[in-house]
Amino acid sequence: MSKISFSEFNEVSAKEWKQKIQSDLKGKDYNDLLTRTAENINIKPFYHQEDLPEKLIPDPENEWQIAEQIDLESNKLDPDLILASANKGTQVQVFKTQNLFSADIIELIKKIADKKARMFIQVDAGEEVLSELAEQLKGIELVKLAIDPINYLEKKGTYPSKEKNINNALESQIKGQNLLFVNADLYHNAGADAVQQLAYTAAHLNEYLNIARQKKLLNNINEVRIKVALGSHYFKEIAKLRALRNLIKSLLQKYDIQPALIVQSTNALRNKTIYDYNLNMIRSTAESMAGILGGANEIINLPYDHLFHYPNAFGQRIARNQLLMLREESHLDKVNNPVQGSYYLEKMTSELANNGLDLLKSIERSGGLLKQVHQGKVQQKIREKAEKEQKTFDEQRQTLVGINNYVDEEGHILDQLDFHPFFEPRNERTQIEPIVAKRLSESIEKEWLEKEKQRT
Repeated sequence: MSKISFSEFNEVSAKEWKQKIQSDLKGKDYNDLLTRTAENINIKPFYHQEDLPEKLIPDPENEWQIAEQIDLESNKLDPDLILASANKGTQVQVFKTQNLFSADIIELIKKIADKKARMFIQVDAGEEVLSELAEQLKGIELVKLAIDPINYLEKKGTYPSKEKNINNALESQIKGQNLLFVNADLYHNAGADAVQQLAYTAAHLNEYLNIARQKKLLNNINEVRIKVALGSHYFKEIAKLRALRNLIKSLLQKYDIQPALIVQSTNALRNKTIYDYNLNMIRSTAESMAGILGGANEIINLPYDHLFHYPNAFGQRIARNQLLMLREESHLDKVNNPVQGSYYLEKMTSELANNGLDLLKSIERSGGLLKQVHQGKVQQKIREKAEKEQKTFDEQRQTLVGINNYVDEEGHILDQLDFHPFFEPRNERTQIEPIVAKRLSESIEKEWLEKEKQRT
């Protein structure tokens, strides 16, 4: 049998493919096959080598670690459960706190350190708490602390310290921890599109880098850590992560520094539901895969029931095992750059990166992110995108399975709620308008909960 060589076949150009498709459509318009994203990017029905950008965005090494996020101020914190997870596959413990640690928490952290598990503590407070926490944990290895005062301002509408600026907080963090932390998950959860998320995240970091340069602390920065949320648009989220790494690395080059870049991905809250909640497991699996393929260094997979249940052994075990299956059974830790060369993803990555860079430049020309946040422009732009997305969901042009399509008529949740699962605005004076996170399904779920109450 003679061997067939690909050289025997003539190459087919993108133009010829398009002509063939147009012919097969028998008079229908080819443009009807285009899909337009929220970022005004056209997704074509086919991609060709000609679509590859001239300069491909390099992919990182596909090294990722399993991370677990724990709120240390939860009403039902179980230290034994946290300690056990370090023996069952968790490689990085991500703790969240607003206050100083009790003696029990310090003892827990010491035990985790003895197991050689790394810990990252996200401090949702000011530099005073950061400094005191650092003193509490002095001498314990494998622990890093970080604050993000801009995220605090955006989320709560006020600064975390009386000075009403972020300078002292950043100086304290850089000198004490040698890192910068940008918690960018709020942008996604509030409804920003992918381009906005990229630009706001980079502008967020740029504010910190400017302060570090003014205080002559740039060379003290050994690590830049970015936390991002990933949602249901699988391929777009992969492209978003790849574009983010490129955008951040380009920004760091402008400051002539080369700190380690750690991208930490977590699940978006915006698309999660309390009814038909088991579907959250499928959503979070796809999001974790997007994080892995997009090049995140640490993958946080939140429990499927974290919206309405206190931390529990079953939810945390399932969340951890989802990642273990992706690593041990799907072998997603074995192949470097698994999406490299995909015409579609390369094109999407390039377009998101370029559009994100254009928006970043526009933000910087207008005075930077903080100025726009104080003027309410960032809040307005995100709100406009969120309202547009909410409308597509309400009109069933965007589906959340089990909520606005394929509904389980027998669903119930009232007897399982450990706490209130909806955002409630606080009636207090703030320095700026906060950026508000809201899930797409909240209005429907509130109606269903009221009907449940009436039936009981």
